[in-house]
Amino acid sequence: MKDSKLLEKIEEYLIQEVYDGAEVLGAKDAKDEQVTSDDTENIIYGRAEAAENLLKQMAKWKAE
Repeated sequence: MKDSKLLEKIEEYLIQEVYDGAEVLGAKDAKDEQVTSDDTENIIYGRAEAAENLLKQMAKWKAE
């Protein structure tokens, strides 16, 4: 797999992580008491937050 294709796949994955975690991010930021039925909101929140920050950093690197 070429590097450009690999980066594209990574970016797609990160975007999906952000999308999948959006509801939990919003609920936690609104300080809802229970966000998920199995208390995994902190894991989902962390994954989405990490993906979002990595996407921002990748955009900065692309602009260099």
